[in-house]
Amino acid sequence: MEKLFENPEVFMQVIFCVNRNDSDAKKNIIKLFFALKEHYGNTFLKQVLHEWYSLKKKDYEIFKRKYDIDDASISKQGDKITWMEKKTKELKILYTPTFYIGRHHLPDDFYSEEDFSVLMKSLIKM
Repeated sequence: MEKLFENPEVFMQVIFCVNRNDSDAKKNIIKLFFALKEHYGNTFLKQVLHEWYSLKKKDYEIFKRKYDIDDASISKQGDKITWMEKKTKELKILYTPTFYIGRHHLPDDFYSEEDFSVLMKSLIKM
């Protein structure tokens, strides 16, 4: 999957399945991700996501201290939670990861890197 992020011909967007009723812990880490992206860019965010999802024990407060980001920058990301909630309902995203090519939802079992590799090679030949 990582190779897809590096391909300039592929547009990928991360939308977290989150809503305003979720726990603060879930919303806070997502707001932190967006604040870091806003301040440091996509490449940095990719590293942050990799680091967070590689952790065996996820502790938001400890993780947040690793980054030079103020609470105000994190707090102002609330509108993105609202946007993602709207998008997940609109696109009928019920699980993650969910993939689309164009506006076509890919089957639930379409996850392997090999599947994507074959698909991308086919699309490039077109």
